[in-house]
Amino acid sequence: MGFTAFTGVGVFVLIAFIGINLFIGYWKKTGMENWLKHGIWGTDSNNWSLKHTLEQFDRAVVGEDIDLKDN
Repeated sequence: MGFTAFTGVGVFVLIAFIGINLFIGYWKKTGMENWLKHGIWGTDSNNWSLKHTLEQFDRAVVGEDIDLKDN
């Protein structure tokens, strides 16, 4: 009886964890997602220079947030 209850709790925790991550991921975009959207050829282009685009790509590849404004 104890093992089945423990397994049920574990499954519930796993499903809750996956659900929370999907919920957060829906609104919080990664650096690469932002780079693809706002880059030179993105759907919401910010008119970045080629230099800024490449710098932000380097940051996005390593998982950092990117600077959406071309300084």
